[in-house]
Amino acid sequence: MVTNTIDSSVLTRASSVTGARLVADSERWVPPEIDWIKVNIDGARKPVNGYAMCGGVGRNSAADWLFEFSQFIGICSIVDAELWRVYYGLRFA
Repeated sequence: MVTNTIDSSVLTRASSVTGARLVADSERWVPPEIDWIKVNIDGARKPVNGYAMCGGVGRNSAADWLFEFSQFIGICSIVDAELWRVYYGLRFA
């Protein structure tokens, strides 16, 4: 199921897999300049047990998928998880 958009130049359709929400243009992925790689990364921690993971993807200016990674970190703080995401993002780039 896809939600209706108000103005297609401002909002885009989102899949019901993520709860079918409207997404503003400012939230869309923007490719890097030519000859650059953009690495989008994220870190997360489960508050119940402290287990953390991080992951990311790297794409070029043509939006070609160059690499992806996901890494189980172990038990740590959310700050540590966010720092590990930066480390692994730079390592794989």
